[in-house]
Amino acid sequence: MKTGLLTKNRKVFIWCLFDWANSPYPTVILTFVFSAYFTKLVAEDEISGTFLWSQTIAFSGLFMAFVAPILGAISDETGKKKIWILVFSILAILATLSLWFVLPDKKSVPLALIAIAISLIAFEFCAIFYNATLIQVANSSSIGKVSGLGWAAGYIGAILCLLICLFGLVEGSFSFLRLDINQSEHIRATTIVVGLWWLIFSLPFFIFFKEGKGAAHFSSRHILKGLNRLFTTIKNIKHYRPIMLFLLAECFMQMAYW
Repeated sequence: MKTGLLTKNRKVFIWCLFDWANSPYPTVILTFVFSAYFTKLVAEDEISGTFLWSQTIAFSGLFMAFVAPILGAISDETGKKKIWILVFSILAILATLSLWFVLPDKKSVPLALIAIAISLIAFEFCAIFYNATLIQVANSSSIGKVSGLGWAAGYIGAILCLLICLFGLVEGSFSFLRLDINQSEHIRATTIVVGLWWLIFSLPFFIFFKEGKGAAHFSSRHILKGLNRLFTTIKNIKHYRPIMLFLLAECFMQMAYW
């Protein structure tokens, strides 16, 4: 009994650690550090920079809105979640690390926007499959508690990473690194921290987290089912007005947050 409890707690800890791993991305990259760097130092001016940034976020959001239901259907039907989490994590990490090459010059604008779009889309798609694994670490009576622990771990990890980036790099406390301030290396280095943070702290999840058995093989029918589910939802959305309003509010809140 005690061994079973320890195994369960270990699985919950590993699951929460993944939230700790990737939560610095929206906090440091999308909200506080890199977004400000792009609009103020990379783009031609702050107005055009803000416009380009918001348009990129909006485009990414629209793309995710159409593709996410398909991925959700794939996740539900196949049971294959961990491999998709790995694929999208790698894609997001690589795109985040590539932001290091975004120099304080308007010539770097295309690279910045492409990398942001890819990393954001991969981050959100990763979240779809990660959230679907919650039922493998919690039952109906503990699912709220475990989900809350994941959120808490994510917020704590995001804040800690942000503090390291702000006071260690942006404010220049890590002077021993000899970063070139004229090339904004003290700011660009935050993208390396976020990428490595995600990589390192997600390793326990990929190494030790075990998926349930009985997963089906992926096939084209899962894509077709996802499309059918999307069209059916759009067709019947008027019958679920409270849910529709909630999703719209959530959408606008997320856009404002980013």
